[in-house]
Amino acid sequence: MKQAFIFDLDGTFYSRKSRMYQSISSKVRQWFKEQLHIHEEDMDTYYESLQATYPNPFDAIEQLGLSVASFHAKVFDELNPEEYLTKDTTLNCALESLSGEKFIVTQSSYEYAVRVLKSLGIYHYFTDIYIRNLNWYTTNKLDAYNAISQKYQLEPSIIFVIGDNPIVDLQAAYGEGYQCIAISDSPVIGMQIIRSVPEILTIIS
Repeated sequence: MKQAFIFDLDGTFYSRKSRMYQSISSKVRQWFKEQLHIHEEDMDTYYESLQATYPNPFDAIEQLGLSVASFHAKVFDELNPEEYLTKDTTLNCALESLSGEKFIVTQSSYEYAVRVLKSLGIYHYFTDIYIRNLNWYTTNKLDAYNAISQKYQLEPSIIFVIGDNPIVDLQAAYGEGYQCIAISDSPVIGMQIIRSVPEILTIIS
C-alpha cells in the first residue's frame, strides 16, 4: 500500500531530554524575554502564562506582533547542532525501511533544519522540508500538511504524521483524517504512541 510520512523535527528525531532540546527551550524563553522586555524576576510567571495561552509559539509571535525572521535567527541559526548530534544508525535503518515519500514540517529555520538532518545522517531521506515563512505561511501545521498532500497528490488517509507535541503537531491533522503517531511516554487520546521514531516500524508494515 502506498504510504507517506510527515515528521516534526526537534523533539521528534532526538529526545526532549537531550541537551539539544534543552538549549532550544532556553533560547526560546530568552528570545521572548528580550522581545517583550520582561524582567528576569518576572519571567518565569510570565512565560508559564504565555505557554498556557499559546501552546504554539508562532501563535504568540503573531498575536504579539513579533518577527518570525528574528525568532529563526536568534533561536535556531545561532545553534550548532553538530555540537549535540551525531549520526544515528538506528534512526537511519528505520527511515530506510519505511516505504514512501518523507517530509519535514518544522518551526525552525531552513538552514538549521538541514544541519540537524545532516548531523543525524538522515538528510537524504526527505523529499521536501516545509518551513514557516518560506513555503508555509500560517501558524497552523495542518496547512503545511495539506500543501504537501496537494502538491504530491497524496490523500491524507495514507499520510502518517509523526510529532512530539500533540497540540501543535497532531490534533488538527487527526481531525482531518491523517494517521497520527505521537512520540510520548504518556497516552494521547485517539493516537498511537511510540517513544522514538525507530519504533514506528512496530506499527507500520
